[in-house]
Amino acid sequence: MGLGKTLSMLAVIVNSLGRALDYAVTHTRGSTTSWQDITPSKTTLVVVPSSLLLDSWEEEIRKHLLPETVVVHRYHGSDKAIDLSDLLRKDIVLKTYATIATDFCRGQAILSHVAWYRLVLDEAHYIRNPSRKQYRAIQSIPAHIRWCLTGTPIQNSLEDLGALVKFLRVPVLEDLVVFRRSISTPILTNTNGRFANMSTLLQAICLRRTKALLNQPEPITMTTLLQLSPKEHIQYHDYAEGCRHAIDLAVSGHSIQKANQHVIQAILGMRLFCNDGEKALINRKHARGLPIEPEEALSFLQTSSDAKCINCDCDIVAMYQRDDQSSGTLIVCQHLLCGVCLVEFETDLDENLEDGRSRCPICGLRADIHSFLVNPSSAENDSDKIKVTEYPTKLLSLLDNVRNQSIRDKWQVSFSTNW
Repeated sequence: MGLGKTLSMLAVIVNSLGRALDYAVTHTRGSTTSWQDITPSKTTLVVVPSSLLLDSWEEEIRKHLLPETVVVHRYHGSDKAIDLSDLLRKDIVLKTYATIATDFCRGQAILSHVAWYRLVLDEAHYIRNPSRKQYRAIQSIPAHIRWCLTGTPIQNSLEDLGALVKFLRVPVLEDLVVFRRSISTPILTNTNGRFANMSTLLQAICLRRTKALLNQPEPITMTTLLQLSPKEHIQYHDYAEGCRHAIDLAVSGHSIQKANQHVIQAILGMRLFCNDGEKALINRKHARGLPIEPEEALSFLQTSSDAKCINCDCDIVAMYQRDDQSSGTLIVCQHLLCGVCLVEFETDLDENLEDGRSRCPICGLRADIHSFLVNPSSAENDSDKIKVTEYPTKLLSLLDNVRNQSIRDKWQVSFSTNW
């Protein structure tokens, strides 16, 4: 959110390089009963939601630190093939939540055999559900110091904050039962001082910054009403009808997501269409609102507690890996299936095949048999193939505004909030 969380953490890391080395030297493998297979390390492990944020951290490190100040390793993709001894020589290791959860579920959690000097969760609200395997995977990682970086520690309820307190291992309150009794329950009562315990907790564990620190002028809001072109109008309402079908499936229990989540995705999709026109529909047509990158799609589903097979209810620990039975595949009608159930699903499709079309055995949706399985890369490919013959109405209006403003102002920055 631009308030310096990443920069502050880099400053802390650089300032403590000596203490981190002392920690690794003075603690030895097997020095305690619980450390029989754990090796102390000077390294800070940074966990982020997506590969894009791995890039952002690397860019911030290059931007703010002198060359060779720290040794950084990106533990992702092909760079996961590294010896533990080499990993321990790094100052910072970057990894995604999804990779940690996948390794944990497959029994390949090499990072759990290291006692990290510091464990940093970027966008820490991604682990707000303690019942999910992703949370348990993160919680199992040994660390001397723990940090949570987030602009939204409470998204839906105080339970979100309780999950972070549990991760931080705050004495007494790390027990969620105690947290509810001491923090959540008093706030729900209509009594004086009901926020006292919460205030005391936040003062003890939080470093908070507000946008007032940026010292920027207040924004001036101007509203411009636009009318969609006839072609856009038809496309917009066709997309809305598809969203209505997905919501109906959710209400009837035939979807991996709740009805309210489909409503939110529908609103977002229609806003994106107003910005990007036909390209927005292509990008959402295949991924159905999920990120195209498999690990990011998995993180999205785990965050909303939807990373389960709709047929057998088993946990999904990877995406789009056909040779892995615990890997999930998204179906065009919003179902998520594990590798085992996918084979049965495809058999049912073949049995119901008629004139090149088949029927989903779960919800009854009829479609071309080759369109049932979502291809995570096809959205990008199809989007690239589109020839722009008609720019969106909103983009054309923005262009006119920029041209008019440029006559009066030398500098201008334009951005969209998808409204």
